Amino acid sequence: MTSSYTPKVVSIGPFHQGNRRLQTMEKKKVRCLNSFLERVGLNLEDLVSTIKQLEGRTRGYYGEIIQLNSNDFVKMILLDVSFILEMFWKYAESAWSSDLSPWLHASLMKDFILLENQIPFFIIEELFDLAFPFLPNSPSLIVLTFKFFVEFNIQKFEPIPNMKIKHLTDLLRIFQQPPPPRPQRERKDELIKHLYSATQLHEAGVKFKVSSGNSLLELEFTNGVLEIPCIYLSGRTETVTRNIVAFEQCHFFEEEYITDYYFILDFLINTTRDVDLLCDKKNIVNYLGDNSAAMSLVNNLNKEIVWLKMSSDYYSLSVRNTE
Repeated sequence: MTSSYTPKVVSIGPFHQGNRRLQTMEKKKVRCLNSFLERVGLNLEDLVSTIKQLEGRTRGYYGEIIQLNSNDFVKMILLDVSFILEMFWKYAESAWSSDLSPWLHASLMKDFILLENQIPFFIIEELFDLAFPFLPNSPSLIVLTFKFFVEFNIQKFEPIPNMKIKHLTDLLRIFQQPPPPRPQRERKDELIKHLYSATQLHEAGVKFKVSSGNSLLELEFTNGVLEIPCIYLSGRTETVTRNIVAFEQCHFFEEEYITDYYFILDFLINTTRDVDLLCDKKNIVNYLGDNSAAMSLVNNLNKEIVWLKMSSDYYSLSVRNTE
């Protein structure tokens, strides 16, 4: 389980700084810094000065005291931000090379979204704005970011100017929610105690239909039809889900939308027959190949999760399904 939170290729931010397994990419970061400086025509002192001015605010973004001294902290931010921006640019330019091969892009996407592998998005914005102040015909930072993570943008959101993102894990959570404007969902101080599985509901006459929306949260039960958005289960589902849920548990106690969804899904899937049914109804696309692996994945996602409240919409839906 801990592997879902640990970077495999690159360390971003302070929590995995110094990990010996990731030192190869530290050397690449230095090369990327030099490439970035050539690209933007800035000198190193300009970037360092900006980071130093924002050091206090950046340190305050983390939930614990960062032990790095000022010079090491500034160096870390400088290397990490320039590395991220260079990777974004190279992907936007389709500049496949030893610096960013398709394999490396896929690996970096996974590491960039880990909750323990983040730096605040505002510091990336600050250095981007410093580096590219007068480029009206060039893509904005948010456009570059969306392009890099296009595979996660399941709803095909269009980038919004001045869009507020806490960090890249937050961006992934945004991708899985309904498009704005989003209705405020009330939270209920009562949890679902029982919900029939998919096969039990099917045997009782409930029909299953794929929701017209792409958001995971668009579950509806009307006139005996349970509409569930199509979910793709793959090798990266566990990592993506665990990091978003951990983020919600830490910072969105009243808005644990993704956490609630997997709570419901866990009830619906108890056996491989449930997976068979939901795959047959096109509610699940199982890239894992093995339906027992899909069942285990869903059932294990809720381990060590604390629930005190849940969406009143989901609670009402579940009560109707058990009547």
